Amino acid sequence: MFTMIPEMSFGRRLSLWWSCIWRQTLATLPIWLVAGGFVLYSIVRAEHGEANWLSSLVNSMGALVLVGGGVLLVVSLLCIPIIGYMTRRAFAKHQLSVPPDYSFGQAAMLGLTTWGWTIVVSMAVNVLSYLLQAVVGKASVVMAVGQLVFLVLNMIGAIYIVLPRQAWRLRRQAGEPEAQ
Repeated sequence: MFTMIPEMSFGRRLSLWWSCIWRQTLATLPIWLVAGGFVLYSIVRAEHGEANWLSSLVNSMGALVLVGGGVLLVVSLLCIPIIGYMTRRAFAKHQLSVPPDYSFGQAAMLGLTTWGWTIVVSMAVNVLSYLLQAVVGKASVVMAVGQLVFLVLNMIGAIYIVLPRQAWRLRRQAGEPEAQ
């Protein structure tokens, strides 16, 4: 379930992970910037008395949090197929199995695979983070080192859990038989 076919060294997995991450970041960053800028612009205009879609919500922090969460969800959903396309391009660049033609549905499924397994890895690392805080405390030096450790753990989780699931999804989409 979590093996790469073909087998890869840590360095090659790291290279593939980096190839995926920079493509996904560059492809989705403009969408996030436009959405964030639009919301920020709307909040500033509403606070200065200009009527817009946030005018009635600007005085309620709870409503603004809900709007922010809604925007976050909508933009995340818009980025799912883009993440799938970029992941496929990274795998193709590393000469791994990918389907020759790629549909929107296939990209969305690969994006959902990426999103879902990344959330699972992040949740596990966050639980570990809370446990460490409870045991060690919240001293600033410990927290700074802890953040670095958790960044590395998230990266390792992505390399050894998320990448194999992405590879599995791409092999299935390419029509390759299951490896035993």
